[in-house]
Amino acid sequence: MSENFNNLLNERTYFLPHHLQAGRYYSSWGSEHQSLEKLITFLFYIFDQGHTAYTVGDLPQAWKTFSDQVQKPELTIPKWNQIEENPGIFGSPDPSEGGLTPFVLSGGRLWLRRNWEEEQLLSQGLKTLNSRSPLNWGVDTTVPRYQDLDILQKQAVEKALGKGIFLLSGGPGTGKTFSLTQILIQYLLKNPLLPVYLCAPTGRAADRIRVSIRKELARKDYENWNPALLTRIRNLPAQTLHRLLGGRKKDTPLISGLVILDEASMTDLHKMTELVTALNLEESHLLLSGDKDQLPSVESGAILADLTQKGLEQKEILPLSILQKCFRSDTQELVLFSRRIVGFGFPPPAPVTLEDFRNLPPLVPLKWVEAPPEDSSTQDLSHLVNALVEEYLKDYPSAGQFKIPTFSPGTREAQDPRMTKLFQKLEEKVFLCAGQSGYLGWKNLNLKIQIARGQKVPWFPGMPVLVKENNYNLGVFNGDRGLVFEDGKKKLWVLFPQEESFLRVPVGLLEDTLEPAWAMTIHKSQGSEYRQVWVFLPEKGEGLLTKQILYTGITRASEKVTLVAGEKALTRALSADTHRQSGLYEALSGGN
Repeated sequence: MSENFNNLLNERTYFLPHHLQAGRYYSSWGSEHQSLEKLITFLFYIFDQGHTAYTVGDLPQAWKTFSDQVQKPELTIPKWNQIEENPGIFGSPDPSEGGLTPFVLSGGRLWLRRNWEEEQLLSQGLKTLNSRSPLNWGVDTTVPRYQDLDILQKQAVEKALGKGIFLLSGGPGTGKTFSLTQILIQYLLKNPLLPVYLCAPTGRAADRIRVSIRKELARKDYENWNPALLTRIRNLPAQTLHRLLGGRKKDTPLISGLVILDEASMTDLHKMTELVTALNLEESHLLLSGDKDQLPSVESGAILADLTQKGLEQKEILPLSILQKCFRSDTQELVLFSRRIVGFGFPPPAPVTLEDFRNLPPLVPLKWVEAPPEDSSTQDLSHLVNALVEEYLKDYPSAGQFKIPTFSPGTREAQDPRMTKLFQKLEEKVFLCAGQSGYLGWKNLNLKIQIARGQKVPWFPGMPVLVKENNYNLGVFNGDRGLVFEDGKKKLWVLFPQEESFLRVPVGLLEDTLEPAWAMTIHKSQGSEYRQVWVFLPEKGEGLLTKQILYTGITRASEKVTLVAGEKALTRALSADTHRQSGLYEALSGGN
């Protein structure tokens, strides 16, 4: 192989090019390059799709999809037999049998070495958690609102109590937070001093679970009941998973207590492994909650989907509850329709078709706006987008309302009704896009809104922004959504809502880690909810259009959805599943 590839593999640098990049690299190699390098580049493309393992027998079909997407018919098919013929690259799981090869080959599957190691660590940790004898704590049925739980919710509370590991899945409106709150109360009744950690993959999702639990406990049913316990739960902080695990060293004590990870579907293999290996497996209780039908993580793995496979529960490997009943009377029809898209139901419902979207019942608050083909007149698309932008900006506050006094960086100021109202406006509606590029991608839509607001500068008062990276020094984290304000000296600040205040940070300190958030990708919207959403599906989705992305986008709305998609794009989304291969199920079940 060439020197560059040897360096790449020897350093175990897991470079994962986007499939279009892979296509360019692949087709740029002439006959002077070995075909093995072409095979390896194609495998990088495979793992860039989020798979943590891949069945060798499926590679020819994956190749066909790859060559169709890069649209280079001159590409030669890789020589699959080179996988077996190169044990120095595709080696045994055991390093003593051939060293730390960059790829692991075992049982007809391939892994990147790091993925293999993390799947083994994660499965061993989960099995250790589940192998502990349950504490056999009985459920206190006199807890307020316990009798309001439905049968599946009560079963979830009973299954979770005292277990080392428990998984809770359910779609919007199925009462996950209600069930989590009841589980939390039961744990603290049994052990009032038990450390509790509430966390989620993003700051936005963490804040939402904290607020939702407080909202549940604010009901009159809990008045005058165990004030000390309720006060402790109300005061529980919620943090990002990254912050919970951040800066851990070898001598850092392991985490003991009850760890609740909400929106677990967003957590990738690496982060979930990091969490489990940070736990004291003899004393911790790990509760993973989320919606198994939502999009998986941006990075590798579909951990919640893997762990909620029925076989694992039937073999008593992992305790699991899947909530089914929707309790949202106002949007029940929308939730039920979205469930049909991903085939959720017992028995599974009939598949959703284009005709279902054309003939939606009046009670389903969803409207399909059919977009013209992207290869047609740009003017038609531009007219449609401009009309939607005008609808989006209707009643949006003017830039003049986003004024604040002059303060120093890092200042936290008490919330006042005026600013709270502006943030409530921010939470009311959003454009959600399947992809970044193209006419219906979030980049173009953000630009269109910026133009409609009469702005030519990148940042301006009234602009919603999203943080892309964690910054512990400034106290902001990936997924945090804020608003740009201007002070009396014309200086721009981003304000982020916190528990009882707003954190303000100069735009200049965050510029490199901010992006406009009038529109955002559906992936980044997970863990959030808006009164009204517009969901955009591009015709050229490059593998992004699936049932799960459509389901996730639609279920971000609490009241109303407008779907903007051409017939071709919607057809593709309704016919494709987000399926990621892994070896986690086999690692947990012993290969059966």
